Amino acid sequence: IEIEVVRNLGLLSGDAADRSLAEITGFVVKDNGIGFDDQNYAAFTTSDTTYKAKRGGKGIGRFMWLAAFDTVEIDSVFLANETKKRRIFGFCQRGDGIENPICTNDPQASRETVVRLSGMKEKLRKAFPKKLETISAFIIEEFLEYFIRPDCPQVVLRDTLVGQTLELDIFFQREM
Repeated sequence: IEIEVVRNLGLLSGDAADRSLAEITGFVVKDNGIGFDDQNYAAFTTSDTTYKAKRGGKGIGRFMWLAAFDTVEIDSVFLANETKKRRIFGFCQRGDGIENPICTNDPQASRETVVRLSGMKEKLRKAFPKKLETISAFIIEEFLEYFIRPDCPQVVLRDTLVGQTLELDIFFQREM
């Protein structure tokens, strides 16, 4: 799992120290899991689903995205009957919550899901931590039950604007 920090440089200068003070406005999250196949997509579009309850899912996490961000875009390549398919859609507060869904065959694509969370709400943006170490600690705290397991997925938090990368499993072992 890769989590890319998105910052707004605005009027800040270009040096690295100044860039690390820039407000965080969003994230791009990538993984190489199963993706938004038909079952996962159906569960995603169902409010309060118990589809992933055995794994700790409560079926309401996606609503937190909309509470925190203006825009959510999903681009997922998954396997269906030995065929790679790409599902692209937006998640919004209007109508049924799904915007411009497209699902096509894409045999050349690599299996991955990309979730773009953009336009962090101002109230959250002003209070949101800027240091990767602090963000890492919050992520680990939220998903502690996964980080203590021996089969924890590798999670990388990256801020290319600042030039910093943290591997959260290593950070967990070292700091927590």
